[in-house]
Amino acid sequence: MAVPKRIEDKGPVSRLFLDQGVETFQKAQEYLRNIPYGRTSDKKDFTLVIHENKGTCSTKHALLSTLSSEQGWDQIELYLCFFRMKENNTPGIQQILLQRKLEYIPEAHCVIFDSEKFLDITSEDAHFDRIKTDLLFMEKIKPEDVVEYKEKRHKDYIKRWKKELKLRQSFKHLWEAREACILALS
Repeated sequence: MAVPKRIEDKGPVSRLFLDQGVETFQKAQEYLRNIPYGRTSDKKDFTLVIHENKGTCSTKHALLSTLSSEQGWDQIELYLCFFRMKENNTPGIQQILLQRKLEYIPEAHCVIFDSEKFLDITSEDAHFDRIKTDLLFMEKIKPEDVVEYKEKRHKDYIKRWKKELKLRQSFKHLWEAREACILALS
């Protein structure tokens, strides 16, 4: 087991975690994993994950990445990945996919790489192993990329996927299907 990385008072995000009694990187992971899944009122302000007690893969991982940068933990990296979102890796969306006549839909997802393995702190039951066999693409990003860049990249990916598979559904229909799946997870 890795030696716990202690959080030192090195800035506002570090203080936010310390104020919650979270004193190590490992405890920060647990703390964020236990926060309920849901969109915050402003996805640009990652601290709202703690203030509003909810967050998505983007906001939770961006907050953890911001903490890591503030602490100088260079081996902690934020990644954007695309995977085939379907029932076996995202339980609770099968009915939506069936209604939309889809086997899967490409989903953009954020994870952390800690120099040893990929970590998914989206929820208590989230595990990177669940999606890794369905990975389509991965790239290293910065926390601020989870806002506009991630969404643009995701929409472009779905448009390209639609074209490659010659799907008859409109992009709007596919994006609404994706949004319905995300809503079902909240």
